[in-house]
Amino acid sequence: VRTYGDLPLGMTDATVLVQGAHVWSGESVKIGSYVLLAHNVNVIDTNTHQLSALERAEHFLRTEVHGQPFLKGSIKTGPVEISDHAWLNFGVAVLRGVKIGEGAIIGACSVVTKDVPPYTLAVGNPARVVREIPRDVDLAGRLRIAEEAGARAGLPRQQRSARISPVPDTQEQPRVPTAQN
Repeated sequence: VRTYGDLPLGMTDATVLVQGAHVWSGESVKIGSYVLLAHNVNVIDTNTHQLSALERAEHFLRTEVHGQPFLKGSIKTGPVEISDHAWLNFGVAVLRGVKIGEGAIIGACSVVTKDVPPYTLAVGNPARVVREIPRDVDLAGRLRIAEEAGARAGLPRQQRSARISPVPDTQEQPRVPTAQN
């Protein structure tokens, strides 16, 4: 998880980020309850780099050569929201300004550039809705029963609620390996 400056990343109970899932926040990323982000998912609320070649060169010199903190500058951002019970399959990319509705499923390796309605399956590049998904009747009641059964079986409830701390201004950005290093 990477943020620019003092920005919170909202994650609630039972959010699952599988190894290799990345969340990049420059403004706001909210992830609901019982959301699954499979391996190699990227959620990003920015266009990640400046459009100007001069600004990109200045950024490289500032961060990579001189080890100074990352500055947002002219990078455009837009909040991302992933609603409860959504599943983002492996290799999905969610771009800035997108809302994924409750219970939606995003197919493997899809690129989400526009909002996805609740309880739909979206696939492709760019992702498009291909069908509706049946809604579970009384989902909250079924989840409560499952949690009670787990408690009776002696299974601990894992709390995944967290406010992810932003990257300190003094922390250096990770370097991309090159042939020279």
